[in-house]
Amino acid sequence: MEFNFTSKRLGFRPWKTSDLNALNSDAQVMKYFPAILNETDNISFINRMYEMFKEKRFCYWVVE
Repeated sequence: MEFNFTSKRLGFRPWKTSDLNALNSDAQVMKYFPAILNETDNISFINRMYEMFKEKRFCYWVVE
């Protein structure tokens, strides 16, 4: 896995389309969020993060 940066325990990377079903649609992952996202909302979220990173050079990262 290629990370943009790492800590001692974690790797940080940008979002990719393969994250769609693995993350924001998982009830356990979204436990403390207002709602589980559907596929359309997931795509919109990942596109927003991509655009935010392009424009501002930061966004929410995927942490593994």
